[in-house]
Order: sequence, then C-alpha cells, then structure tokens
Amino acid sequence: MADGRGAFYSVTNRTGRNSYFQITKLTLAGGVLWNVPYDPGQDVQASVIAVDKEGALLVAGTIRAPERNHVLLAKFTPFGAFQWRQTHDAAGDPLPTALGLDADGNAFV
Repeated sequence: MADGRGAFYSVTNRTGRNSYFQITKLTLAGGVLWNVPYDPGQDVQASVIAVDKEGALLVAGTIRAPERNHVLLAKFTPFGAFQWRQTHDAAGDPLPTALGLDADGNAFV
C-alpha cells in the first residue's frame, strides 16, 4: 500500500513459536526504510492495512486464542514504532477484510 508520501508498506504474516506479522516500509524504488515485527506473544495474523493523514500505519487482523478469537487493530508511527492496539471479542474465526479511515482518522474495520 502506498502512503502518498513516496513510500509503500508490506505486511507479511510469519510463524515461529507463535504467529506474528512483519511490517516493512519501502521507498518506491524498493529500498527498505524500516522493518519491524509485531509479536505480542500471542498468535496474530494481519489481514488489512491503512495509512492515516499523518503517515501512521494501521493494521487490522486476528488474535487467535484457545478460548476465544479477537479482532485486532494496531497503530504504528510513520517510523515504525508501535503506538497502541485495541481488541474486540469475536465469535468464530474473524478475519477483517476492510479497514477504512474517516477524515478525522477514526478507523472502521
């Protein structure tokens, strides 16, 4: 996803002792600006991303837990630093398919 500022983002789901995702910000020429993992120690999977007007990245996905799965929304600064996460209980096997932002930067999953 391009950010409108001359860069684009790639999010890759990975597996290890648990599932996590890796976020990479690249120049339009393909040079890596930064590359950070999001591994909260739980099984997480990213499914959709959006960039807000300040250049921050929002990632929506799923946290898989033995007793109940959750929808995840996480925010990262334009420099890759983790800012916050919100989770919401969800029945079944939720996997967000769309993430939108309004003019004020509010996210809708």
